Amino acid sequence: MDRMRADIHTDTELLREMAAGATSALEELMRRHEPRIFQFALKIVKSPELAEEISQDIFLKIWEKRTSLNTIESLPAWLFSMAKNQSINTLKEIARRYAHEEKYAAAQEDSFDAEAEMQYNDLKKIADTLVDQLSPQRKIIYRMKVEQGLTTGEIAAKLGLSPSTVRTQLAKSYQLLRTSVSDQLCVVVLLSFLR
Repeated sequence: MDRMRADIHTDTELLREMAAGATSALEELMRRHEPRIFQFALKIVKSPELAEEISQDIFLKIWEKRTSLNTIESLPAWLFSMAKNQSINTLKEIARRYAHEEKYAAAQEDSFDAEAEMQYNDLKKIADTLVDQLSPQRKIIYRMKVEQGLTTGEIAAKLGLSPSTVRTQLAKSYQLLRTSVSDQLCVVVLLSFLR
């Protein structure tokens, strides 16, 4: 019986009842208008979740402002205007958030690149220092292999050594560097935390 009575009320009468605190008047307004507001918002934001959030937010605002809505002449026009503004504001906020996240990601990437480059430079300095500590022959063989990219046979031919001697010298160089680098790497990692 109460439901049938509410159905014959005009929007203006329902707004008046709502201003007096009748939640049933809000429920009736929602039944009448929310489906169209949802569809309207959906056309703008292209997301059912956002459209539902927007339409619910609009009716929440109506309830919050219920005592000052008695001057509205056409509730549907007012609701569509609110839905349009809310939808556009939602899209702007998403665009702002996306731009902020992109900017933040780019800054993080730049920071990461700078950090990685610093660590690479530190490691390169350590490696260069360690290579400088090799015996003169090992240093030459190592640089020919690593920096010039020559094969064992090419190094042997250029230096007048046997390939097995070149391999042995490289193996000893790698072993010394590997042992020293692991110690030095710990230092670099610790220093990177202190930056």
